[in-house]
Amino acid sequence: SASASKMRDALAKAIAINPSFTPSYELYAFVSLVNNEKLDEAITMLKKGLSYQPGDQETILRIAEILFRQEKADDAKILAEKISKTAIEPDVKSRAENLLSNIQSMLDIKSRDEQLRKEYETGRNASGTSRGNPVLTKRKASTEKVLTPEEIAKAKQTERIIAINQALKKPNPDEKQVIGRIVKI
Repeated sequence: SASASKMRDALAKAIAINPSFTPSYELYAFVSLVNNEKLDEAITMLKKGLSYQPGDQETILRIAEILFRQEKADDAKILAEKISKTAIEPDVKSRAENLLSNIQSMLDIKSRDEQLRKEYETGRNASGTSRGNPVLTKRKASTEKVLTPEEIAKAKQTERIIAINQALKKPNPDEKQVIGRIVKI
């Protein structure tokens, strides 16, 4: 989106001014992750940030989250397991464990899908049905509602807000979460 692009541009300028300030790299990657844009670039930025703060667990965990978003589950799992086992801060450990749970769910679903696909193909070949022709088709009901562009845009906006809320760090008991608007960086 245009606003995400503006944020990334502002953060790139902040990084150019003070490259050793690693939270700028983390925020850059967060903006990319939430918007599902420029994920490879975000990983590159995070790795650069790690050169200033080697071993930073939150940065490594953010890399794992991006890898998971890119469906590179095995790479994400390795990093998340490492953080889960070594994390000192409870919120980092919790995020890592949550990510591991999500990764395992995705791997289970992929495995189940692959198994069902093989069973389907085996069943079709055994029944003599040719490969390429679908066995079942769903017809679109005439009463099925077609979404308007406005409804689609609203659904995308809601999805984006949910993604942001899920990615936000949960406040510690002695912290307070507030809602605000960044006017200028």
